[in-house]
Amino acid sequence: VLASIPSRVFDPAAPCLAGRSWKVSFSRYDYSKVGGKPVLSSTSPHKILSFHRRQDWTILKFSD
Repeated sequence: VLASIPSRVFDPAAPCLAGRSWKVSFSRYDYSKVGGKPVLSSTSPHKILSFHRRQDWTILKFSD
């Protein structure tokens, strides 16, 4: 999947974020109506079911 988001969404004061890199994780938990454990969908390869683990986050590189 390719997502194109204007850099001003991330930092309105920055004139340009091209060439910069941030550690990020775009994630969501999916719960079933019948119960059970939630499923974590993420852009990062999490080793534990927790998107709060920054050490598992992936690199987002800004382009121009």
